Amino acid sequence: MTRIPRVLAFALASLLFSALPFPLHAQLGRPELLYVKSWAVVIAIDDYLVAPKLVGAVADGKAVAAALRNIGFDEVVEIYDQDARSKTLKNVFTNVLPRKVGKQDRVVVFFAGHTGMTKDLFGKDLGYLVPWDAQPNNVTKSITLDDLKEFSRRVMSKHVVFFLDAALSGWDITPPQQ
Repeated sequence: MTRIPRVLAFALASLLFSALPFPLHAQLGRPELLYVKSWAVVIAIDDYLVAPKLVGAVADGKAVAAALRNIGFDEVVEIYDQDARSKTLKNVFTNVLPRKVGKQDRVVVFFAGHTGMTKDLFGKDLGYLVPWDAQPNNVTKSITLDDLKEFSRRVMSKHVVFFLDAALSGWDITPPQQ
């Protein structure tokens, strides 16, 4: 059996779709029948309590939030700087969203800030997001990637996607602010 070259397959698909009696259009925000509601959580931290300060994370977060609203997201929760405390973030991921998000919804989580990496008891790498009030190299107040995996299992949405705008090395090698 021979394979159809990609160019020929693309040409055939184009002809097929151009002959349809109705137009095909890309859909923004809430594609009909795909999602009931679109949720976003935008977390961005510039002015850390203990960790080194960042420049541009909050501006990036606000730009992402505006873009998500422009494409039709229904709920965009914005959490910036001192509002991004460990307790607040853990509450959003373990309590608020799992109770509100439906089975036919989608969730987008954007985080701009510091991250870190450590080893667990078994020597496995453990990545984490650093909340506003986290102490240097203290994972107990951080949001681990395992916490995010657990959230994606607990929330009853159709799809969950995480965007992390963070450099890993900056937190580990930079001393805390005085």
